Parts: sequence; C-alpha cells; structure tokens
Amino acid sequence: MPHMPGHQAGPNADLHSGLEECINSCWQTLSYCLDKGGQHVQANHMRLLMDCAEICETADDYLMRNSAITGRITPIVADVCERTAQSLNQFRDDPQMQNCVDACQRTAEVSRRTRMAA
Repeated sequence: MPHMPGHQAGPNADLHSGLEECINSCWQTLSYCLDKGGQHVQANHMRLLMDCAEICETADDYLMRNSAITGRITPIVADVCERTAQSLNQFRDDPQMQNCVDACQRTAEVSRRTRMAA
C-alpha cells in the first residue's frame, strides 16, 4: 500500500522510521542470504526475514492511515523483530547480517515504547 503523505511527529515518527529501516534491511538481507547460500539460506532465517519485513509493512500501513489498531500490532512487531534479530545474531562476523540485527533490535525497542505510550 502506498503511504499517504503527511507529517508524523513524536513517537509515531520514530516508529515510522524504525519500521521503514527494518523493512528495507530485512528485504536486503533476504536477497543477500539467497546470494550467499549455505547457512544463510536456512529455512528459519528466510521465514523470519519475510515475516519481519511483512509485519513491519503492515504496521507501517496502519500507522500511516492513523488506524486505531496500530497500538495492538506493535507488540507483535516487537516480538517478530526480536526473534529475527536472535536468529541472525549467530552471524556475528557478517556485517550485512549484523546491520539487520541492529535494525530489528531498534525497531523492536521503538515498537515497545510506542505501545507503552499508546
């Protein structure tokens, strides 16, 4: 869904930025993993990267249209982002994987903060 124009302020701006970062990082990392092969293409990593990107896309769509459901989906976003980060964290020497871990962890944190502020 294309995002509607508008200016987000405060926690919503942080959440939007985090979601966008995580979406981009997960899709880029998924592509990277497919190119890399080996342990990078384990089914659990692939599923989590897709789940994470898609739940973040959904949450960002809700946020952009000011849906009342946004606050209910952010705990799910935080959980999926944390699971993805944990799964990818085994690749400690791989900068692409660690960039995705960092993006997922930041998004999980801002999702928890946003939920608490709602």
